[in-house]
Amino acid sequence: QEREEARSESMLKQQTAIEEKKRLATEREAMRLSKEKIKLESELEKQRLKKEEALERAKIHEATNERISKIIQLKESGMSTAEVAKKVGVTRQYVWKITRQGM
Repeated sequence: QEREEARSESMLKQQTAIEEKKRLATEREAMRLSKEKIKLESELEKQRLKKEEALERAKIHEATNERISKIIQLKESGMSTAEVAKKVGVTRQYVWKITRQGM
C-alpha cells in the first residue's frame, strides 16, 4: 500500500510538473505573441506616418504650383512685382525669381 501511495504521489508530481511546463510554455507563447503584436503595431504606425508625410509633401507641392501659376498670371496681367508679392503673400524676390523662370 505504501508503494502504491508513493507511486500515486510520484504520478501526481509528474502530472503537476507537466501542467506547470504547459503553463510556462503558454505564458512564453503569449509573451512572444504580445511582443510580435507590439512590433507589428509599431511598423503600421511608421507606415501610417510615412503616408501622412507623403500626402503633406504632395499638398505643399500642389499649393506651391498653384501659387506659381497665380504669380505668373498676375504678372502677365500687368501687375508690378511689388503688387503681385503683396497680393500672393510672398517676397518681391520670390516673384522676380518665378517670373524670370516662368516667362
